[in-house]
Amino acid sequence: MLEGSYITSMSRMIDENIYFAVSENIYGYDISCKSIEELNENDYMPKYTDTAISNEEKCISYDKIYNLDETEDANYLILVGININGDNEADIQTFLGAGTYLYSSEKNMYIATNEVEYDENYKVINTKTKLMKFELNNGKIIYKAKGKVEGSVNNQFSMDENGDNFRIATTIGEIWSNQNTSNNLYVLNDKLEEIGKIEGLAEGEKIYSVRYMGSKAYVVTFKQTDPFWVIDLSDVTNPQILGEVKLPGYSVYLHPYDETHIIGFGYDTKENGTRVTNNGLKLVMFDVSDFTNPQVLFQIAVGDSKYTYSELLYNHKSAIFSKEKGIMAFPINSSSGLKTNSRAVIYKIDLENGFSLQGEIGTISNNYEEEVRRIVFVNGNYYTLSYSQVRVADMDSLNVFKIIDI
Repeated sequence: MLEGSYITSMSRMIDENIYFAVSENIYGYDISCKSIEELNENDYMPKYTDTAISNEEKCISYDKIYNLDETEDANYLILVGININGDNEADIQTFLGAGTYLYSSEKNMYIATNEVEYDENYKVINTKTKLMKFELNNGKIIYKAKGKVEGSVNNQFSMDENGDNFRIATTIGEIWSNQNTSNNLYVLNDKLEEIGKIEGLAEGEKIYSVRYMGSKAYVVTFKQTDPFWVIDLSDVTNPQILGEVKLPGYSVYLHPYDETHIIGFGYDTKENGTRVTNNGLKLVMFDVSDFTNPQVLFQIAVGDSKYTYSELLYNHKSAIFSKEKGIMAFPINSSSGLKTNSRAVIYKIDLENGFSLQGEIGTISNNYEEEVRRIVFVNGNYYTLSYSQVRVADMDSLNVFKIIDI
């Protein structure tokens, strides 16, 4: 147990070991309001309890806190490694600074933090992503390297480790307004030193999604149309753009279907005068069997209106996919009068016949706790999960035969 906040999505389980990250605010304003004589240094040390050793709360002393470079972040980043089958003391590593995104392979963990520099008029003049690399070794966390690249990372899928190299895609400029933006992809060695790059990709646009598959990277950028880019990384010192396909809308999440097909989930769009507006959710199947000429194989609108919403827009854990069963399912919400139509939608996927909606499992309610948050399948049944209910349905008929209040 640690003081602070668990950083969302920043945990991994590898074999018998769990690794996770916590952010603890230092409350610098409180410090600045007091004289040195009024301050108790123990109040600003991060605290933890490790019941494998004792139930006593302990402090992480300042000589155990690392400052890898000058930082103005008033936070501690605390990394923890635990072996779940042992009673050894947890490995706790503490750093001055923040952490925003985590990517982990079986051997290494990478922490990325976006840094934005403004001028006196709050105009963006520089964006960078700061990186830290840690080796994961049987519950132990070992600092290995630090690095920095131009631009801001979008999410964990913008990063990838392949062999001894690390790949990362970023956007520079004012991301929230698409002003003076362009996009980069960097290849770094095991010391997080740059060895290859592509810069200036899709000027005036920003990255919405990335997926790495072996020596290829698939990148979606957007401003008015959705260029889906295929990038070859087989020569790590000289990455090359192989091809692209443009279509209305943009994908915020890419999921591999097989070695030559990728599912995209995101928004359809339409032109509204000089503006482009969202026009509902959609699924797209990209065919990359010819890397130099990627194609949209088929697509389908998701939901019943342009106001349909899904947690999958920002959290990939809300979806399930099975190529064996030919399904992809995830929760969606839309308005139904004064109530919310909340349900899990189940799509059949067939490369010959495209996407088809098998059906929906859910409820229309004004109770937030009944909204569907997840869907899973076990032994021939679907289970939809909300904060207050579990619904059980047959996978073939989708008939709900049991509702469990929790």
